[in-house]
Amino acid sequence: MNLGSTAILAHMRQGREYSVTYLARLLGQPASMTRRLLAELVKEGLVQTTTQTSWSTVYILTPTDAETGSQASAEGAGPPVTIATSPMKQRLGGAELQGYEASLSRHRSLAMLGRGGR
Repeated sequence: MNLGSTAILAHMRQGREYSVTYLARLLGQPASMTRRLLAELVKEGLVQTTTQTSWSTVYILTPTDAETGSQASAEGAGPPVTIATSPMKQRLGGAELQGYEASLSRHRSLAMLGRGGR
């Protein structure tokens, strides 16, 4: 691995896809040199190609063993427990509502009046 490959890896982030032209522009190098460096990184297994069309190739950073191990342990722990609740807003200090909030308050009061006070 040479200095150019190290610079490419330093700019790449996990989970993001990069085109050759974007990385070349980012590093200030010609696209041909960047394409050659990316091919070396693919051979070394540090970068993967994810999408290939007739006119472009997209590259993504390969996860390291430590990252895949932490993801597997997080998945093995089970899904996180969440409780869905509606957002609760409290009026503090009895300040008068204005604008849209006042309109909603009047609408809610009218709707409750129509229910018969249940």
